[in-house]
Amino acid sequence: MKKLIKLNWLLVALLATVSLGCDKDDPDPVNEEELITKVELTFTSTGPINETIVASWEDTDGDGGSDPVIDDIVLTESNTYDLTLAFFNGAVNITPEIKAEARDHQLFFEISSSLTLLVEYNDTETDYTIDGQDYPVGLKNNASAGNASTGTLTVILVHEPAKFQTGVAEGDQTNAGGEEDVRVTFNVTIQ
Repeated sequence: MKKLIKLNWLLVALLATVSLGCDKDDPDPVNEEELITKVELTFTSTGPINETIVASWEDTDGDGGSDPVIDDIVLTESNTYDLTLAFFNGAVNITPEIKAEARDHQLFFEISSSLTLLVEYNDTETDYTIDGQDYPVGLKNNASAGNASTGTLTVILVHEPAKFQTGVAEGDQTNAGGEEDVRVTFNVTIQ
């Protein structure tokens, strides 16, 4: 009889330990930064000149290996474009993952002062909303080419930005925080 009581107490202790280990307040797993080996920009004309320009940055062997291959971008003066971005890890398109995790991602665009290019967010279906305020991701954008000029366009994908901070929803990375998943600079000519 004593062995049966000891066995019952052992079983109760084991069940208590298991149930405590399954606490519903455990934090969600950490969403790690993406491995990005290719960034593709597609400029599709919405203005007077009908054209589509596709440019990519690709670094198949990662940091420290061969230099990445970077296409130059040539846009038409005074033309407007839909600008979409796609991200790849090898042959796998991870853009849907970035879109699905809209809360944890935002693209920023740095344009050199010599380049007459304007890029504005236009991805309402991938916005992240808090209290009725939309926060963009930047996978779809409007781009307007001004007068003939040359310069650079830098694309930055930030993981876990503070989207609600001043200026971040408008594309200013200053207060965004977070970690950069990728930072790519393209040479751009408007002619």
